[in-house]
Amino acid sequence: MSRLFFVLLLIAINNCQSQDVDKMEFLKYQATYNYILNLDEIKSAGRSVYVSDTIVYIDVTTFWENLISENQERNKFVFKLDSIDNVRRFKPFHSDLIRKQIKSNETSGFTLYFSKVYDNCLIVELIANQGNAKFGYNKITAFNKSTQFLFKFDDKNQIISVYSENMEYD
Repeated sequence: MSRLFFVLLLIAINNCQSQDVDKMEFLKYQATYNYILNLDEIKSAGRSVYVSDTIVYIDVTTFWENLISENQERNKFVFKLDSIDNVRRFKPFHSDLIRKQIKSNETSGFTLYFSKVYDNCLIVELIANQGNAKFGYNKITAFNKSTQFLFKFDDKNQIISVYSENMEYD
């Protein structure tokens, strides 16, 4: 009897700690995935994308030049954006919803990582996986190149703007 209670307790604790993407926000993940699939470098080469089911933190300060308004002072804006970004930092987690709902090809040349949706924005990173699609985010980005995308959405989950930045990791 005590063993059963212990097992049930462990299951309950594990379920409390698990995270997933919000079902209502999932449409944004799906829209960004479809956008990535229609990029010329993917579409014209007949390539596919491996979608990681791990949601990772991707720094928004990469896009500061796209987000700053004309009347803001550069240094103050970057400091403010960095402060906000530090508040939004989170530990990576697995998404069953993404794993189950988005088609993925482990033999593709690219891996796509999602971050969390925040203020109707979603940052994703498309990384050349060089044959190692299942490596973790830190390992696959090491000494590699990628493209990060910042998607802005309206209230109907439609993409209203997209910014991209090329990254080089060393």
